[in-house]
Amino acid sequence: VAVVFHGPSRQEGNVGHRPIDLQPVDFEVPQQKTTSFVTAETRGSSLLEHVGNFQQEFQTSVVNLGGGKSWKGFKTKIDLLAAHLRSRIALVGYTAPGQLEEELVAFVDGSDVIWGGCNATAFQQAYEQIATRSGASIVFSAEIVCGEQDCNKVPEVPRWAEDMASGRNLSGDFWGKYAVGCNGTWSDECSARRDCGYWAPCA
Repeated sequence: VAVVFHGPSRQEGNVGHRPIDLQPVDFEVPQQKTTSFVTAETRGSSLLEHVGNFQQEFQTSVVNLGGGKSWKGFKTKIDLLAAHLRSRIALVGYTAPGQLEEELVAFVDGSDVIWGGCNATAFQQAYEQIATRSGASIVFSAEIVCGEQDCNKVPEVPRWAEDMASGRNLSGDFWGKYAVGCNGTWSDECSARRDCGYWAPCA
């Protein structure tokens, strides 16, 4: 299983993202998973390694798949992650039974994602809660920008996600405070050119 976190694209700069507090989980994680944190930063080490005491608190290290690699567009991250996951799957049968099957892989952007302070148990519980309610084992984070796709086809935030965010309307008024001086998060014009990004949420 995998959970993917990302921040603004390279062209957007370091734009802050407000965390959404999830309601406490109402079930126990059935088995503590091994969580590995992976990034693909081709310009050096990741921000997650330098801000806060993430690696010490989680008792883990961040694996940078981009070290020594060339950046060839956003697909670089996908290619590097795919190769990494294939290499992990290839080890099934050569490790202790269930070890790799229960591994949680968290892929994070290298230059604009920092640790918010949760511990490993809370991180896994949040993942399990989202995976259970959504029915999906692969979880992506979300942004208020849009690119490389038809932005008008982005679906509404599902009701279960709003329930987890204490009933806030995550598809509407919740984002109003972030649109100061802008005309909405995206327009038909920017959606047509597959680029409603840059300084979020001004498009």
